[in-house]
Amino acid sequence: MGQFIGFAFWAVTVMAMGYTALVIADPHGRARNFEALGLSFLIGTGVMTIEMFFMSLLGIRFSPGRIVLPWCLIIPAVSFILKPWRVNRFEFRFPVLNRIEWLLSSGILFEALYALFRAGIKPFESYDSVAIYALKAKIFYFAGMVPKDFFSMLPAHFHGAHPDYPFYMSLGITSIYCFIGAFNDFLGALFLPMIFCAFLAVFHAVLKNILMSRTRALLYTFMLVSVQQFNAYAANGYTDLPLGAFFGLAVMYLYMAFTREEAAYMRSGMIFTLLALWTKNEGLALLLIMIFVVTLFAVRHRQQFFKLIKPSAACIPGIFLMTGVFLFMKVKDKVINENFNLSMVTAHNLASGLSKVPMILYEYQKHLFGFKKWNLIWMILVLALVIFRRKIRSGKIGYVALAVGLFFIFYSAMYVFSSVDSDYLLRTTGSRFMLHILPVCVFLIALLERE
Repeated sequence: MGQFIGFAFWAVTVMAMGYTALVIADPHGRARNFEALGLSFLIGTGVMTIEMFFMSLLGIRFSPGRIVLPWCLIIPAVSFILKPWRVNRFEFRFPVLNRIEWLLSSGILFEALYALFRAGIKPFESYDSVAIYALKAKIFYFAGMVPKDFFSMLPAHFHGAHPDYPFYMSLGITSIYCFIGAFNDFLGALFLPMIFCAFLAVFHAVLKNILMSRTRALLYTFMLVSVQQFNAYAANGYTDLPLGAFFGLAVMYLYMAFTREEAAYMRSGMIFTLLALWTKNEGLALLLIMIFVVTLFAVRHRQQFFKLIKPSAACIPGIFLMTGVFLFMKVKDKVINENFNLSMVTAHNLASGLSKVPMILYEYQKHLFGFKKWNLIWMILVLALVIFRRKIRSGKIGYVALAVGLFFIFYSAMYVFSSVDSDYLLRTTGSRFMLHILPVCVFLIALLERE
């Protein structure tokens, strides 16, 4: 019973941290109801894990009291300055649903609860979750922090543990262990499906806001959650689903910033770009994509851009500080990723890697027609791009399509330059990498079909 009370305290703490950050990013309450709740949890997990990372840098050991203590000052200060109670974010009303909406809502709810059930009945068991994320979480919990010699110690004692991976997932699981006061793989495994549930709430809310239709928002949310590959990764302890969720929300909020000229949406997009960086190495490529898209928007819509960026400028140092500190630590300890790193980007690897292009395209077509994992989602995307191609050139939808195109260019370039056996790398990463762009693609389909 004590561990469940600790778990509940952890969840409340995460929500409080995330809600405080949301109030700062969105003081006028653009996000409301379930969107605000989902954002509070997602942002809160990021805030807590980043705080734990910097606690380790300062030599402060983890404990619930030490994690909560700074917020005993931050939350009252934010409340005094911004007075969040003046904005009524929560007006929960249960609308009358038609039969189609009841059916779609029931399907989404079932998939969300089923993900929680699958994770809760067993400890971590998939390879990466055991060998990488849960292992690091256990080390961090028993050490009481991220050890100072972590980057050199981990590869010396554990094979394939990838010390170069960002710490979002591992520290998130560690935070649960810390609050329950014990090493419990069953409760720790709930971290990922809770992210999954919070993401679905935000994804649906943002779609409903953009499409101005509850039915369509439910339809596209169900389209996403019913993809077998997406749902399977909601409970297996991998970081591919959180990365896809964070990148998806970053693009969605960026689109809303472009179309509605609201700085709060720009700040939300920046926050989720940072969380993508903090989740997996590929987040750096996704950051470059976001920078490219925003730069193009700035060139074409200068006045709108400055209207958005001035109130959001404070987020930029945070993104680069987090990136710089973590990259500095890896460079200092000479930690590299064996699958792909910048030393592989050479003219020789490019010349030899171009022969891999047919193999890469063959892998992509397997997913295009891979009904078992993906249903019809990729074929629907291709058809939507062909049928509604004029919409891409005429409006802000083009920025979302550009992000999708850059994604495939960047990820394909990784395969071209990598020195690892191409067949092995494609087989082991291809389907997981597609998850990183899946929410954006469903969002793009919804935008194309809207008018």
